[in-house]
Amino acid sequence: MFIGFSTCSCTHPGQFNIILPSTTGSYKCPLPHPKPVWISPVSLRAYRQIPDVLAKKGANIPQTYIRETPYHSITLHFKHAFRSVYRHELETRISHKPWTQEISKVTDWPRRRAVAEFRLCVRHDCLGAHLHRIGIHPDPYCTLCSFNEPMDRNHLGQCTALNNKTECEQYWEARTKMMEN
Repeated sequence: MFIGFSTCSCTHPGQFNIILPSTTGSYKCPLPHPKPVWISPVSLRAYRQIPDVLAKKGANIPQTYIRETPYHSITLHFKHAFRSVYRHELETRISHKPWTQEISKVTDWPRRRAVAEFRLCVRHDCLGAHLHRIGIHPDPYCTLCSFNEPMDRNHLGQCTALNNKTECEQYWEARTKMMEN
């Protein structure tokens, strides 16, 4: 049995077929044909050279080198992917917060003023209203004066117990007086 090409023009030109030897010395294609197709041994020599020609063409095609990806590169890729997803989710969550525009002004200030402004903007300011909100203080009212108003950013300017003029100084003074009481 010989495996080679068949170039039958009737139904299946150029397909790979099994060519069985016939009784007359020629090779006969086993696929059904309307009329028998005979392939002579002389024409088989040309078909035997086709795989060599194809192999030479394939050798000239540039091959891509596939190398293993280091573990460190894979972990860096995943870290970057997760961080970008988390950053996008965080940006969408805080985009509607009222303090996002005010924080952009804070970066160039001295540390003491920047910390006070940031805490007052996000309402995590360690004053009475915030401490009551998180369950540390029993009531949100100012313990320094007798106004019975919630102690927050708005109350700092009205509190009679605070002597400083700027909001930053009032914040730090209120914090130290609350810790002393």
